[in-house]
Amino acid sequence: MNINIEFWQALSMGSAVFVFFSGMLIALLKALFKQFEERQSSRFTQIETSLVKRDEDFNRLERDWLKHLAELPIQYVRREDYIRGQSVLEAKLDALYSKLEVTQLRSTRND
Repeated sequence: MNINIEFWQALSMGSAVFVFFSGMLIALLKALFKQFEERQSSRFTQIETSLVKRDEDFNRLERDWLKHLAELPIQYVRREDYIRGQSVLEAKLDALYSKLEVTQLRSTRND
């Protein structure tokens, strides 16, 4: 049994096979690119939600910091204020000591 195929028939069969396989390749690449695009889209939405969450966390942290700064002068005494208050108390104690000393000296003179 002999099969006789002319050149044009072989060329058309070869081109049909080429078109079929290139169509399959294009469909496969199209499906891969679609999956890639879906994956990228999901990653971008995930990144966007994490950025929104980070912004909310940052805003909360900033509010807490500002609240802390507002409460700081109420809860704590500055070093300079403490030293000034201590100096006033020591001056009053020194004045009281000198008055007691004067009183003691007067009482020893009267004896």
